[in-house]
Amino acid sequence: MIKSPDLNPFQALLLRVGHANKFQYQIYAVFALKWLIAGLFLMSLNFLFLTEEFTCTEEEAPKDFCKEWVCQHSEEFWKLHLKNPPRSLAYEFEWYVCGREWVVSLTQSMMYLGSFTGYVTLPFIADNFGRKRSEMISWLIAVFGIVTLSTSMSMAQAGIGLFFCGMGINTAINLHYTFLKEFVIGHTKEIMIITLQIMFSLGVLLTALLAMYVPNWRIACVSFFAIPIVLLLYGYVYIEETPEFSLSKGYNVLLESMNRIATTNERPLLTMEDIEEELKNYTAPEESRLGVWSLFRYKSLRLTTYCCGFVHMAVEFIYDGTLFNLNRVGLSVYTNQMVVAAAEMVASLYCNFVVPRLKRKSYTIICLSLVGVLLLLTAFIGTLKEGNYAIAELGVMIAMRFVLSSLWGFYFVYLTELYPCEITTISIGYMNAVGALAATASPYIKLAAKSWSMVIMAGMSFVAAGHVACLRETKG
Repeated sequence: MIKSPDLNPFQALLLRVGHANKFQYQIYAVFALKWLIAGLFLMSLNFLFLTEEFTCTEEEAPKDFCKEWVCQHSEEFWKLHLKNPPRSLAYEFEWYVCGREWVVSLTQSMMYLGSFTGYVTLPFIADNFGRKRSEMISWLIAVFGIVTLSTSMSMAQAGIGLFFCGMGINTAINLHYTFLKEFVIGHTKEIMIITLQIMFSLGVLLTALLAMYVPNWRIACVSFFAIPIVLLLYGYVYIEETPEFSLSKGYNVLLESMNRIATTNERPLLTMEDIEEELKNYTAPEESRLGVWSLFRYKSLRLTTYCCGFVHMAVEFIYDGTLFNLNRVGLSVYTNQMVVAAAEMVASLYCNFVVPRLKRKSYTIICLSLVGVLLLLTAFIGTLKEGNYAIAELGVMIAMRFVLSSLWGFYFVYLTELYPCEITTISIGYMNAVGALAATASPYIKLAAKSWSMVIMAGMSFVAAGHVACLRETKG
């Protein structure tokens, strides 16, 4: 039972108009579909830029040196050793293989650079135009990006499309936490947030499944990304502006918003007297002078910010770096991504179970250390010449991604407890921005040899664990 004295004035108003009713489930349904599409698109780069290995006869070159031998010749010679290339962007305009692989990595990194730009600009848009308009603007940017990508006639245009897709989609789905925080009360809010993560993982799984049956990158972009993203613009009509921002525009604006929610939830309409009664002791916060510089203003926060920033960068780099290596370990890239996504869905549920029970610092160090060990084990298996270790390699990768995904949700809880309430939102925005910068470098990891790429990521994981040791414990 939720008691009114435990709530702020806006939550008290929600109790009157409905806090877990039809309106809340409507906006949740819109958000869940957007998270599903986000998982579909943001984890699709492996398939949009899918490549295949060259084939050589034993007389021409040993299997391990086939690519090196073929790449010594001209592009026409490449095509003789790959008769049926994938219908992906890697072969659409030119063959971006051999010495041109860096073009693919550069183009893929544009999506993460767009995410970074979105994280930097989002606070300004949200503060000046409100959460609802910000979500709409972000989604419109995503529409522009996916249309640009779907109609690409060059790799440069594809990069521009990916930049705006990353900028729009990532910023939009991050705003959904704010809406659920302000419109939903109690255990329902926790369930909704957890299931959004599950919807994202389901999108990752479906990406591999759909790519198997629709291998043409342009048809996939139009059918599975462009059309759903455009249609989800209609979801804007179901969303209301958050109560605190509505109040900043006047009591009448807040009253109209609350009564639209009451009508949807089939609750009695509020009057101006109801609004004034609930807000009689409410004092609007003064205009904040806090910013990113607040995270470095005091000596105690500088170390926390530096360590948390490095951990965030390491986790993002490893998560996306292993994604780009899924075609080099285990079974086929399709099978790998499907089983890894299934493991991440289970990890999201597991995270909800462990968060209330475990110490933050100790669990984070254990997870990062375990991730490092599993990455080194993957690198070791990859060096074995005799025997088929594909299943073992995939099993280790599943375990690593499970640990990493369970840590991800857990670490966000830890992060919010390390900072004072006044700068928690700023700290999360900063961490998302530095994480996006690290993710920008992740496509280049596949240019290194498979074993070395795993060793590099393992090293980052161990160093990140050392950084966590410098942080304080927040539970108990």
